[in-house]
Amino acid sequence: MTRSPNAKRLKPCMPPLLDEETIPLSGKNGFTTFRGSACENLVKSHFLSKCINVSEPYVDDGVDLLIEKPDGWVRGQVKKVVYIDKLDHGMKSKNDIEVYRARFDFNFQSGATHWGRRPPGGGSVSHLKNSRRQRGPETLDYFYHVLLTPYRQLIWETPVNLIPLREDGTFIHGKCPNLDRDSWMRKKAEIDFNQLLIYSHYDPLIFKTYPDFFLKEEPNTLDKFFDHE
Repeated sequence: MTRSPNAKRLKPCMPPLLDEETIPLSGKNGFTTFRGSACENLVKSHFLSKCINVSEPYVDDGVDLLIEKPDGWVRGQVKKVVYIDKLDHGMKSKNDIEVYRARFDFNFQSGATHWGRRPPGGGSVSHLKNSRRQRGPETLDYFYHVLLTPYRQLIWETPVNLIPLREDGTFIHGKCPNLDRDSWMRKKAEIDFNQLLIYSHYDPLIFKTYPDFFLKEEPNTLDKFFDHE
């Protein structure tokens, strides 16, 4: 496969999931019941650890947290990253090989419909069939997407001015960035989630399993912390 000489290889945000990490993300056995609250608590803990004040509104109207930024309080909504083990249809159609790849959905709307399908009315209505309101930039300031497994926790902070809008002025339903595989940049992404990652924490097992992922371009050294005669 030939590529443009200006093509840029993109490093993934994180190493691949271990098999045991996918279990609480799969939606089976009721594991996802706890994920919403866990994700909100992780975002709160992240800000509090940095001495940034957070508050919860008395009425949940789509705003999960209020965060005290330097310029004042802002409205944030916390959403879990949705994991799906999905068939690579390109490989299937071209090579007749069934390859399943991890897919990570970053949703900006709530609703029963999958974001890859158009909602009722082609996205021009303010409510879905389940009566959940479709939101736009006037209702929020930031989205905080959280990927939470027993061995890793990652938080992305997305300002709403980066999110593409539908014709009716509401957010698109979501994006599915490539988080765990090397890829080539064909065109500039509408949202660069690599630049929006504000927190990551890994269990030592992840470092042991994927040591190459954490290697720097320059050797890691402690020499700079010591005086030399």
